[in-house]
Amino acid sequence: MNAVLIPYPPIILSPNSRTHYMTKHKAVSEYRKLTAYHGAGKECLQNPVCAIVPLVTTRRRRDIDNVLASLKAALDGLTDAGWWKDDHDIRGYHLVPEIYSPKFGDKKILIVACEQEHEQELAVRVKRFREQVDIGLPETALATYFDLISRPV
Repeated sequence: MNAVLIPYPPIILSPNSRTHYMTKHKAVSEYRKLTAYHGAGKECLQNPVCAIVPLVTTRRRRDIDNVLASLKAALDGLTDAGWWKDDHDIRGYHLVPEIYSPKFGDKKILIVACEQEHEQELAVRVKRFREQVDIGLPETALATYFDLISRPV
């Protein structure tokens, strides 16, 4: 199971953003490289399934489909990192409602991918992760369920 914790995508990557195309191109390129850097060294999955988990520090509601659209550069970065041969190989996405905790520091995105036959285990891990965060243990939950340690990204 591959997992990466990356910064929340910049607002300029939102499909609702109205910016100059060169400014957006630069932001896409930087975010893609950042994600590839953080995702490097993981296994290559043949039939991947992804869970996208927004980790937020405020209770402000966000439009989850805009979050997915903003993550195109991140998914391309994970392709560059070798998580899968091409992002058209991804068999399914699970958009998890945002998880709130002021202990996250900054808004982040947790992307977890596994083989399709382990999809049920992925769902269980995400559910248990949410429960641990709800009782105030986000650092422990990241280390336990996704072998990640929250550190500045």
